[in-house]
Amino acid sequence: MNFPSRKLTVSLTSLLLAGVAALPFAADLTHPQDSTAPKAAAQDKAMSLEAHMKAVNKSMKQVRNFLKNPTAEAPVALVTDMQKHAFEAKLMDPKKTPKEEGKEKIEFVRGYKQEMRDMIVMLLDLELALDKKDWAAAGKLMEELDKQKSDSHKIYKVKGKDDEEEGGDKKK
Repeated sequence: MNFPSRKLTVSLTSLLLAGVAALPFAADLTHPQDSTAPKAAAQDKAMSLEAHMKAVNKSMKQVRNFLKNPTAEAPVALVTDMQKHAFEAKLMDPKKTPKEEGKEKIEFVRGYKQEMRDMIVMLLDLELALDKKDWAAAGKLMEELDKQKSDSHKIYKVKGKDDEEEGGDKKK
């Protein structure tokens, strides 16, 4: 019976270990566009809920302006960015969240998360409408998003000085 030499076994083991160690780097080489994704995700996680919502509001204004005269290419990328920020915001709790653990806090957070899910669904529908160049449907969705924003801010947002300049819900 022939056994492989110890030298060959050690070489094969070393080669196998080197290959396993190189796998994370190989993934970056085969999908270079994905190599920045973890960095971007880490950066987004560092953003506050307010910063995410300001980014959504800024893009909403741009989409609204586009829909006034939709002659150029539809701003689908803006809506995709809004979806990303809305999803990240959904993972957070608003400042108005009750501090005490209990039913009130659970219901408050559950309601907020549902509002954010509804917003994300509307943003997905908006993306589809813009992609299909259905400007009427896109305009209707923008109105629905504005109404939902107004209604949810009454419940979930702490009123502040920035509300008026961002088109928020500051009482007049």
